[in-house]
Amino acid sequence: MIFDIKVGTDKYKVQKLEPALFLSDTDGIPFNIFQFKTDKTMYEKLLEDTKSDTNPKNDVLYNNFKIILERSIISVNNEAFDCHKFLNTQTDLDYVQDLINKILDVSLIKFKEVINLNKNQILVWDNMAKRYSKTPIECLFPEGGYSNLDAYFFNLLILIEGNKEDARLKKMELNNLKKGSKR
Repeated sequence: MIFDIKVGTDKYKVQKLEPALFLSDTDGIPFNIFQFKTDKTMYEKLLEDTKSDTNPKNDVLYNNFKIILERSIISVNNEAFDCHKFLNTQTDLDYVQDLINKILDVSLIKFKEVINLNKNQILVWDNMAKRYSKTPIECLFPEGGYSNLDAYFFNLLILIEGNKEDARLKKMELNNLKKGSKR
């Protein structure tokens, strides 16, 4: 699906981000909209505040922006979009961020911003999906109304965390069996 978006005076034609656009990438979709709640110590917060702009995370962010722009933008002002040229000449980070936000806005329906999650809630959705033979997103939004990208992000998160929990429980079970056989 193609959308027209405007940032500043520029008019972009963008296609909605879909999981299929990232099938050829080694790492799949290069960003996530979920994060886990974590309590940080004062020391960790201080270290985070004092990190410099030469942080390797900036390179990751640049690469993520590049991938998103390459996959989604078709044209700007009715001319073919050249991502490499754009990123080398565009110095206004607010403009780039606004462009990325508008691309995500047309690509995501239910999850419009980063969401802090609790791991216990993830396991609830995993168990509910298994019990009712539904995908996790179908349990969360039984009325539908979500995009393919919304479904991909949520279902993948539940799958990964559910598998981790299953592995943890199996390991505990094996350890208990080993302890029982030693007696």
